[in-house]
Parts: sequence; structure tokens; C-alpha cells
Amino acid sequence: MTSKRTHERLPAVAAVIVSVLLLGAVPASAEIEIYTTTLSSANEVPPNDSMASGWATLEVDTETLIAAYHVEFSGLSAPETGAHFHNAPAGMNGPVVFGLPLGSPKIGVWNMTPGDYDLLVAGSIYVNIHSQEIPGGEIRGQMEREVVSAEATTFTAVKGLFR
Repeated sequence: MTSKRTHERLPAVAAVIVSVLLLGAVPASAEIEIYTTTLSSANEVPPNDSMASGWATLEVDTETLIAAYHVEFSGLSAPETGAHFHNAPAGMNGPVVFGLPLGSPKIGVWNMTPGDYDLLVAGSIYVNIHSQEIPGGEIRGQMEREVVSAEATTFTAVKGLFR
């Protein structure tokens, strides 16, 4: 059975694969690493009672370290006051490494440093959405890796995402 989280990220994953196929944006030896997460109040430190939810994807070109992000959420208890990628493992709070614009959806590009990328690969990057009601963070999710190599981005592979 396919999870709701898988269905939520399929459009973003498919868009990256199609752009690689059509634009040839990635050299043959590079990979697009795809990181995803589900945003929830249970992931916050400490957890809170918010009913808000969301998801995020981050697609990183391993050669250029250019990362395309897509974050969506709904149901915050109060207006959003900030959103960021932070550095810390699950269960801990950490400093901001990259700020995001207000609103949902958030779609853009992060020009990562090698240090940022190392933190991401180590599992130490999370997304946090802050609100007026819960300024320390209302919903959060730790970015987790899935890899799609440039060589594997065939039409059959893209079709396989929708089975």
C-alpha cells in the first residue's frame, strides 16, 4: 500500500525527473538526491498540540549543490511568522541555516555550501514553520534521503513512481 506521504511528494519528484530528462540539466555523473519529510507538531522539540500539517521536498544536484525546495502546509493555529531549514538531528533544536519566505507553498532554490550539504547527508537538516501562537516552531520535519540517479531517469522509471 502506498502511503499518503508518498502520494504527496510524487508531483515534486516527477517534476525533477522530467526536468532532468527534458533539459539535460545534470551531467551524466551527477545525481539528483531527493529529500522529503512530513511536517507535524509531534516532531517539534518539545511537541505541541497543533493540528497543522505539511510536507517538504528538497532536490539537490550533487555536482552543483543547487537545491530546489518545495514546502506546503496548512492549519497553523495562528499566522506564520517564519520558516527555515535548521541544523540539528531529530529530537534536538538547532540554528537556522537557510531562511524561507512566508506563505504556502514555498518554492525556490537554495545554493548550498559544501557544509550545508554535509549536514543534509548526515540527517541534520530539518524544516520548521513558526507561528504567532507557537513562536519556537509549530510544525517540523527532518529531511530524509531518497536517491534517483541521472542515469536511472527513464520514462519507465518516471511511470514507476505512479504505480
